[in-house]
Amino acid sequence: MYDNADEIFEYLSSFINFERTRKQTIREYRLDRMRALLEYFDNPQRDLRCIHVAGSKGKGSTSLYLARGLSACGYRTGLYASPHVSNFRERISLAGEFFPDELYIREGQRIITELKELQSRPEWQDAEPTAFELFTLLGFLVFRADGSTMAVIETGIGGRLDATNVIDPLAVVITSIELEHTDILGTSIGEVASEKAGIIKPGVPVFSGSQNFPAARSVLQDRAADRGGEFFYAPDFITCTEKHQDRRGTSASYVWNTVPGKKGTAIDSGCTFTLRLAMHGTVQAENAGLAVLVLKTLNGKGMIETGYGSWQKAFPKISEAVEKARLPGRMEIFGGTPAIALDGAHTPVSVSRTVDTFRQIFGEECVCIFGSVEGKDAAAMAEILTSYTKRIIISTPGSFKPSNPHEVFALFRRFTDEVRFEADPAAALHAALTTAGDEASSGPPLPILVTGSFYMVAEIRRLLTDRTAPPKSEVT
Repeated sequence: MYDNADEIFEYLSSFINFERTRKQTIREYRLDRMRALLEYFDNPQRDLRCIHVAGSKGKGSTSLYLARGLSACGYRTGLYASPHVSNFRERISLAGEFFPDELYIREGQRIITELKELQSRPEWQDAEPTAFELFTLLGFLVFRADGSTMAVIETGIGGRLDATNVIDPLAVVITSIELEHTDILGTSIGEVASEKAGIIKPGVPVFSGSQNFPAARSVLQDRAADRGGEFFYAPDFITCTEKHQDRRGTSASYVWNTVPGKKGTAIDSGCTFTLRLAMHGTVQAENAGLAVLVLKTLNGKGMIETGYGSWQKAFPKISEAVEKARLPGRMEIFGGTPAIALDGAHTPVSVSRTVDTFRQIFGEECVCIFGSVEGKDAAAMAEILTSYTKRIIISTPGSFKPSNPHEVFALFRRFTDEVRFEADPAAALHAALTTAGDEASSGPPLPILVTGSFYMVAEIRRLLTDRTAPPKSEVT
């Protein structure tokens, strides 16, 4: 018997964990195990009306915006997300708020007890479930036990063979697609987009965020047409006319556009609205706009109700809920002297946008702590970051995923000799704080940016919140 939710999550995490190893191939992802698990537990996913979200970047915040918006409409809304930054409960929540621990414990203990029976069955001998499959199962069970009627379900890796691809969603939402997990998803944008598009179901409307690569939009649009689902490309329907960054968050203004052939979707051409988001980054303005488009269109189609009789009456409540949404590790700013910003950007495009946002808020000078896991384009990220600042400290992004910080350090050395290596994250933070003060001349200490992966962010965030680990210097 387990006494707390952390023990439940740690036990489930001990199963085959593809988040912790890079040795898997796409062939090792399969849906028959997930379907069998759900069948054994009476298919809890069938008690939920779901929105399914995939993409390379922005799916976490878009999912939260959707969940908060649905909650504002009166739906009790579960949110399944990954990865977590500081707490496993971030993966399974009530629109971002943790459930009572007893709920995780009761449903988790039920899984653990039944797994012993499942593992004794001949058909399960060679098909041990993965950690992500068990997390997904736990999410569905917790949502059902809680009485949630709606859920926003975020994929892990890819989409087609992702463990979450067992639902019949109201809508599919796909955020920006980039080259990622190329050893699993494919080596071209088209191949990656095709895997993401695998969550598109027959007759289900598909919403796409802004795509930096035309091939991604083409794949999504073609797949939606093949499946008989209406396709909504967010930039066609909604234009963000103004974005502004400061330490309080992101301000954005929007206008609805006329789209030929898309009548009857409750989109009011020429009408405008504004959002004052608690989260930072121009990309957050895009993600929030995408979420509003999804909710407004589904309401116009009669697929969801607002709880207030009309969209116009409901929108102030929806916008307020979206504006207050926050996620750890997404340009999260720890105030004080110096200010420290944490952002889990882990692709070249996202790092570039993170730098742009950071520069708008803090200016041209900073100290950067960087840590990247294996399988990421660290060289391209190094080129972007070293063009912004030479005050860079390479460290270890925890142990949850494999990483080679010495190799990352060598990649950065191709662009500058001034980069520094501190294997221990506590030592890296200490070095960054020292550098920030030493480089400030007569002014205040320089701000610090922590980026490269959510796992690097998690290490530094733990130190900032706990303040327990003394620095152990390993300077190279």
